[in-house]
Amino acid sequence: MRRDTVWFMGASLVALAGGVVATPTAAAGDIGFVEDFALAADRPAALKQLIPGTDDYYYYHCLHALNSGQFDKVGPLATQWYERHRQTARLTEIQTRHALLAYDKNPQQTLEYVRNRLGLRFDHQKEVLGEIPDLPAALDQKLIARETLKASSLARWGNLDNFEDGAFDWLWAASLAPMLAAGEMGGRLETLAARVRDDTAPGGLGQRYRAVFGAPGADEAVVVDLAKAMAAWLTTLVSPRSPFDHFRDALLNGDKESAARFPVDAQRGLRLFIGKANCAVCHAGPRFSNGEFADIGVPFFVPGGVDSGRHGGLQRLLASRYNRLGEFSDALPGDASATGTRHVLQAHRHFGEFRVPTLRGLLSTAPYMHDGSLTTLEAVVQHYSALNEERLHADGERILRRLDLSAGEAADLAAFLRSLSAGPVPSTMAQ
Repeated sequence: MRRDTVWFMGASLVALAGGVVATPTAAAGDIGFVEDFALAADRPAALKQLIPGTDDYYYYHCLHALNSGQFDKVGPLATQWYERHRQTARLTEIQTRHALLAYDKNPQQTLEYVRNRLGLRFDHQKEVLGEIPDLPAALDQKLIARETLKASSLARWGNLDNFEDGAFDWLWAASLAPMLAAGEMGGRLETLAARVRDDTAPGGLGQRYRAVFGAPGADEAVVVDLAKAMAAWLTTLVSPRSPFDHFRDALLNGDKESAARFPVDAQRGLRLFIGKANCAVCHAGPRFSNGEFADIGVPFFVPGGVDSGRHGGLQRLLASRYNRLGEFSDALPGDASATGTRHVLQAHRHFGEFRVPTLRGLLSTAPYMHDGSLTTLEAVVQHYSALNEERLHADGERILRRLDLSAGEAADLAAFLRSLSAGPVPSTMAQ
């Protein structure tokens, strides 16, 4: 197998490790060198700014060695680093990157490292194609309990605010919004609550409500309960497996033959994704999203006004009766998200910032960008390739830069993005 092919295989796990792919950060919150390093045409020259022996010195020299394929330099640097600063989170990050990228030299050692690092187990029951799942047909009151909903959502996502402009800090509040919005379902509190109280309504909704929540209270409280039930169901949804997931599993199982059947153009695109294009800085982890907000150069001055993005979202969040500080909140004392809502500050740079979306299932979510302005994945890739950096906020952290991809590179990156959507599974991987 060619060296670059297996390099892709090891590197692919970086995007799945969640926290392994990280934005380099300089010491004491200083982002000056981060920008110098990220944007430098001559990175070895930029590295000369660092003081030998410091944590930054070892981190960025190791990072550059990995990015440029000089893996043999990492071991000695890491040894010196450990002797001076002991084990740190940044050293662990570099060691993990090194282990993954050295997959072709010692696949078994890399896979063992990944298993130990992520605590992976392979003794769970496998899916059986064509077998009907033995799942409950009704809501279990324990599963829909408010604290269960909160705990499961936080465990899966790390937060409950995975929405484009940050206008919600509860998943159930986002479920409630379309029920009442005039441009969507256009429901009224009294109408929705009346259906719950009507025991003759189709489906026995009233009886099922009382079984979970007890006797219906005021109209608004009833509708909020409906939204919380819907949110409980939403937390059970899992994105369908994609060709990339099968590729990942083949890697973890040490099945080189099956892994090599992942399309070559998608493999090249993966290398761009975590390398030159640097997509994994924002699109990291199993969801391929860091859950943060970003300005990506899409114009936010639109006909009739401003597409305010997170700035407007924060206004709506703070004004909402359904946030974590409101009367319907289930937040416990000391809830970190409630504290965040209480102390959140609006800033000018929030205009034009939107949530970094997941990349899973992209083929089913066109058109793209928050305003639906791009209709194909190829157009999205071209946006970043020819990015107008002058559109980005001058007062925010500058991560993005114009990629200037060749036509072949752009096609490869689009091929990798397509591999994150559910589709036909190669027979060898299905086995």
